Formats: sequence, structure tokens, C-alpha cells
Amino acid sequence: MSNKQIFAMHLPQYHECKFNNKWWGKGFTEWTNVYEAQPMFIGHKQPKIPLLGRYDLGLKKEIESQFKLASKYKIDGFIYYSYWYEGKRPLGAPLDIISNNKDLIVKYALCWANHPWTRSWTNRSGAFDVLIEQTYPKSVSGYNDYFLYLKKHFFDDRYIKIDGKPYYMIYSPSTIPKLEEFIFKLREYFKNINNTEIYIVASYTTTNSTIHNLDIFDSISLNQPALSFWSPENVFETKISLKLDSLNSLIRNLPLRLRRVLYAIRDKLPNRITIWDYDSVWSKAINQYEISLLQKKHNIIPMAFVDFDNTARYKDRAIIIKGFSVEKFEMYLKKLFLLAKDRSDIVLINAWNEWGEGMYLEPDQENEYAVLDSLSNVIDK
Repeated sequence: MSNKQIFAMHLPQYHECKFNNKWWGKGFTEWTNVYEAQPMFIGHKQPKIPLLGRYDLGLKKEIESQFKLASKYKIDGFIYYSYWYEGKRPLGAPLDIISNNKDLIVKYALCWANHPWTRSWTNRSGAFDVLIEQTYPKSVSGYNDYFLYLKKHFFDDRYIKIDGKPYYMIYSPSTIPKLEEFIFKLREYFKNINNTEIYIVASYTTTNSTIHNLDIFDSISLNQPALSFWSPENVFETKISLKLDSLNSLIRNLPLRLRRVLYAIRDKLPNRITIWDYDSVWSKAINQYEISLLQKKHNIIPMAFVDFDNTARYKDRAIIIKGFSVEKFEMYLKKLFLLAKDRSDIVLINAWNEWGEGMYLEPDQENEYAVLDSLSNVIDK
């Protein structure tokens, strides 16, 4: 498995930015929620505290330290969530620091997190209380400023390339107006610059993110554990499955107008947490990957996940996976790697530092470096 490239998803939320200061108060970062989290039941382990303490990704030294640690444990690079709202770039400091400091030894790529920022942390209806709308130019030619921003990164020697092509991921492709035209223009723009080809990856997150023409992408990434929460075993079914695992799954696949009404009703009812079983979620994730491989329709990039518990963000409306252990993570990671052997040169891991979702490779006070050790073990073997 030595030819595999291991990339970890990376959240740049851990630095002060003017948008968070305006909406949530001066100095707000993801750490605010993480350190204030409370257990929801006996035996529930919250808050989850980083072994290395709070860090500030607005500092060059912290970015450098993260890459050194990741590299030590055989992670080849980070896929940074990148935000772009027709010129507005919240949480852009880490990428700017990387771009402006060529002496930083890093390997990185971008995932366009093209979704609106909302107040969904406050209540269910908050999902429709938009703080910053994900807007798109009215014409494809209006993307030139965005393409120019991408160019700055794509031609950086430290940027991740797949067969010489800059790796570029889109979190929610189905929400982009005239998607096929956008992808065509993106490829055309860079083709006109030294005949450069782009390796474009569609992130597949839920059943309702179905894209009509997946062939316009080089690869499809199965976003876990989201797919296991909300989607059927066959994630490429053309119709929404009625065999969804919970009421939440069904609601998420309803039209927007109906969801608004149902969320408003549910906000008047007592809150409750949603609990999933670690073994069940991982088993479904592996089954979804196996079925996708058997269909032989698309080039599939598998995604592993560490754990999941978003209590820090949603409190008594949290989604919690129970039953995590370092040994289980290593076992399932090994299964995924074996499945991916000779089928995918890339494995994604969710995530490096999603502390607000309890999904992180970074050392915490409970397990210290054990999760990273298990990852390194699997890669070595």
C-alpha cells in the first residue's frame, strides 16, 4: 500500500475572522464551542480536549507544526475547506499564509465548501437563517475572479497533483447553477494556461445531492460518515430510497418548503440526541464503497472517518456515534485500505481537526497519539 496517497480533510475554523466576530462575538472560533461542550448522558465523553491545546491557524508556526505532525504519521497532505462567496473568503487566513510563505514545507489542496453559513447551531429552523448566502455569478464568465484565485494555488509547487493535475474538490456540486458549463469553463480556463488539466472530484454527501452527469468529474468521493447516516446502501440509486434509517434521513430529502415547515414544528417539540452505532456506521460505509466498486460506473475515492459527535455544536440535538475505540478504527481502516487496493490511489480521512464534530486525527487528552499511531500502523502494513 506504499503507493497510496493519504489526504486528511482540514477545517480552517481555528482563527479569528471578521465574519465570526460579527455573528457570534469577538474572538469566536471553533474552540469556543469545543471547550464549552457538556456530556448529554452518563458515560458521554465531552468536552473533547486537544492534547496540544488550542492553536491559532492565523499563525504561520501553527500551520507548520500541523504539517510536520501529519507527515510524521504518513499523511501525505491536507485537503483544506475553502470558502468563496463571489469574492468574500471567510476563514481564508491559513491558505493565505501558505500561499505567501513559500518556505513552508506543506502539501495541500482545496475543497470548495460551497454552502451557505447559517444559524443551524441555534435550532433546526436556524438552517434557513442565512448569515452569508452561497451565491454564484449570473454568467459563467463571472467566475474569472474565482479561477484567478484557484490559479494562485494550482500552480504552487506544493499543491497536490494527481498524475500532474491539480486536485480540486467540490463539496456540493449539485447546487452550482449550470454545473456542466461551470466544469467545462474551469477546465477550459486552465487548458489555456500551459495546457494544464485539472483533477476534479465531486464530494457525494447525501442522496439528495444526486448529480445528473457524474461523468464530468474525474472521481467521486464518498463523504463519510454523512453517506452512512442519510443514504441507502446503493448511493447512486436514481430514486430516493424509502429504506432510510431515520426520520431525520427522510426529512433531509424533502423539498425545501416542506422542510421549513417540519423544522419549525420540531423546534416546538423537546430536543433529543440521535445515536448511531460505530460498528454499524462503518459497516455501512464499507458496503457503500463495495457496491459502488461493483457497479463500475465511476472512479471512486473512499473516505474513512475517525469518530463523530457534534455535541459541541448542537448540544441536545447532537448526532453521536457510540462505540468508538482506537482498535476498531484501525480494524475498519485496514478493511477500507484492502478494498481500495489496486482500485484507488487515494484514501481520504475525515478529518484532521473537526473538533466540533468529534472527528479528528489530532491527539486528544484521552487517547493522546493512539489514533495517529493506528493510522501509521495500517499504512506501514
